[in-house]
Amino acid sequence: MRRIQAIAWNTFREAVRNKILYSLLFFAVLIILSALAMGNLTLHEEIRMTRDIGLFGIDAFGVIIAIFVGVNLLYKELDLKTVYTILPKPLHRWEFVLGKWLGMLLTLAVQMSVMGLVLGVTLWWQGAQFDTPMVKAVWLLFVNVMLVTSIAVFFSAFSSPFLSGFFALGCFLVGRSVPDIRALAAKLGPLAKTVLETGCTLMPNMHLFYPSGAIVGAEEVSVHRDFVGASYLLTTSAYGVAYSLIVLILAMLIFVVVAARLLYDARSALHAGQMSEGRGDRLEAIRHYQDAARLYLPASPYVRDALDHLDALASAAAQNGDEPSVRAALEAERAAILATRSFFIPNGSRLPDIERRLARLLAAAEDRSVAPGVSLEARAAWHLERLARRPGPSLAYVLLTLAGLVLWVGSAVGFVSKGLDAKLHLRRRQAAIAGITFAAGLAMFLVGLRLA
Repeated sequence: MRRIQAIAWNTFREAVRNKILYSLLFFAVLIILSALAMGNLTLHEEIRMTRDIGLFGIDAFGVIIAIFVGVNLLYKELDLKTVYTILPKPLHRWEFVLGKWLGMLLTLAVQMSVMGLVLGVTLWWQGAQFDTPMVKAVWLLFVNVMLVTSIAVFFSAFSSPFLSGFFALGCFLVGRSVPDIRALAAKLGPLAKTVLETGCTLMPNMHLFYPSGAIVGAEEVSVHRDFVGASYLLTTSAYGVAYSLIVLILAMLIFVVVAARLLYDARSALHAGQMSEGRGDRLEAIRHYQDAARLYLPASPYVRDALDHLDALASAAAQNGDEPSVRAALEAERAAILATRSFFIPNGSRLPDIERRLARLLAAAEDRSVAPGVSLEARAAWHLERLARRPGPSLAYVLLTLAGLVLWVGSAVGFVSKGLDAKLHLRRRQAAIAGITFAAGLAMFLVGLRLA
């Protein structure tokens, strides 16, 4: 238990230092405070507008933060090098994953508490109270965030951060639309109905965690009037916790299986490289070492050994005057390191020396008649400047694009489900909120896509 607690506390301490989380929290607080201005657009519905927009901000940004934190479960640990000091200790893999998950939940609890506090202060400023229905609503949103975190961790066990975030966001959007999908299934044929009903049963019903305005039992519940009772709160919370634990257990199993397979393949490739090097076939050895180095896993010794072998091959070839082999080994080492990059570059500390040596090789191989009078050092510096470039999208604008996509799609779903009544008559207040959110989300999406 102490080992899990130590990992959870370490995860929390590292997460609270993440500037991106503070940026997302800032936007969430900004949306909550914007309710003060948007309330002036309504007719004596300022408090109602503040509650709706405040809960929307807590819900949307809670999910975004949960996905961002969840998909970077292991990548952040590797970037800070703490995984190398944790895994060699007497620690089970499931304890490591569970501790990370609990640490993320603690981080999300603090973030949502801050957003709830801002919403409470805003309501107090308007002369209202953060009453019991609001407390229940925020608690259900936290259970929802816990479930989203587990799903993000599950996908991060076998996928890249981008794909994990995409899959987790898709599960959230589908899970929030389960009642609509079931209603659609009732109008389709037997086969389509069976498929959709099975999918809805397997997917988490995240609509349960945002019941305001829905029919629970035989009555319509709302944070503005009579909200859900203690029995609904208890059963829904139990459902969210149970589903989260099941998904987390699957993540632990997949993490162990994928880790074992990667370790086995990396070990096999490293052994093949050593056999080829023993036969004197340098190019074949370089190819196998590059394959082993690309099979990256946190704390895997085979990746480091493969990179060391490539570096040693380059040094040995340089002593023998075999410049093509030197270049091939250095390029393979650089390509293997860059192939594993995401929000950071594992083993990136090796790149400056590799690129410096490659730059000198490329400069020496050039025809000097192309640029007469330019020194070898100047040509090497020119190559080094280009080798050191890391083209890629800006993380801040990628997050802006994803946030805009969530607002854009979410507002469209909100307009269909809340902006129209049963007779397809327009509900002006809900439609206005959906329209403003749609325009803001579309603008954020287009700006982020253009600048990313």
